[in-house]
Amino acid sequence: MRKVTLDATEAFLQRKNKKTSNTVVSVDKDGNASMFLFGNRIAVHTHDGRLFITTAGWNTSTTRNRLSGIGRFRVTSRGALALNGQPWSGRWVEIVQADPISMHFENEPPV
Repeated sequence: MRKVTLDATEAFLQRKNKKTSNTVVSVDKDGNASMFLFGNRIAVHTHDGRLFITTAGWNTSTTRNRLSGIGRFRVTSRGALALNGQPWSGRWVEIVQADPISMHFENEPPV
C-alpha cells in the first residue's frame, strides 16, 4: 500500500486533519472526518463511528486504493466495480462492521 494512503487513512480513522499529496483529510467542528481525493469527497467517518464511502464518480486505481486503505472492506475493479466482491455502483454506501464480515447499504452520509 502506498505511503500516502497509509498516512491519509490513519489520519482519517483517528479523525485528524492531514494533507498529503492529492489527498486531504478534514475534520469539522463536530468531529466528523471527510477524506477528499483531488477535491472530491470519497469517505466520511462520523463522530459516532459511522463510515460512508463513494468513488465520487471516479473509478480509478487511486480512488480504490484510498478507500481500500481504510481497512474494513476491499474495493476492486476487474471488469466492473466491486465492493467486497459484490457489484457496486460507486454511489454512497454505509459500511457496517459485523465481525468477521462487513456489510454495506446504499446511504448518504448525514454530514
